Amino acid sequence: MSGSDGFSVNLSSLISQAGTWNSQADQMRTVIQQIATVDQVGHADGVFAPVARQYNTACAQVSLWCCQGEMQMLAIASALQKAKWSYQSADDWSTHQLADEKLKIDHSNRIHDLINGVTRRPT
Repeated sequence: MSGSDGFSVNLSSLISQAGTWNSQADQMRTVIQQIATVDQVGHADGVFAPVARQYNTACAQVSLWCCQGEMQMLAIASALQKAKWSYQSADDWSTHQLADEKLKIDHSNRIHDLINGVTRRPT
């Protein structure tokens, strides 16, 4: 698409990049699930108690960072999608509206799950 100010926007590139960020968010979700399956050390007594607490704290912190990373990756994918919507012509809007709405709903659901601590396998 060419703008009236002499610039052009490659809409397919915006979609491609949104897909890349979405795929990376899926990868991050896999990491989060792997962390969740790691057997955390229970309540160790004696000399091992401080080590067990540090291990459990580290697992929780890494999981939190991964969740934050996934949320940001989804936000980037959504921003690229919105940029495509902004540049897309009105004539072309109805053709892509259904697919775009599905992606938007998927991102919204995943962010909701992250906020509420729901872990699901990526589809």
